Amino acid sequence: MCPSNPVEADAAPARCPRCGEAFDCGHESSGCWCSSQRLLGAERIVPGMSCLCPKCLAAALAASSRPPAQ
Repeated sequence: MCPSNPVEADAAPARCPRCGEAFDCGHESSGCWCSSQRLLGAERIVPGMSCLCPKCLAAALAASSRPPAQ
């Protein structure tokens, strides 16, 4: 979930929309750190939402691998 606007990626560290943590996305320099992670299911992606930090993406991936609550 890298920013679609590369200017935003260079302006400042990315900020996680869930927890507010600042982190280095790497989008412009070495590639997104998250490219080595499993893909997050489409039902978990919020249109227009920016990148999640490593901790929040790990939590979202863990939650997406659990069976739905009944």
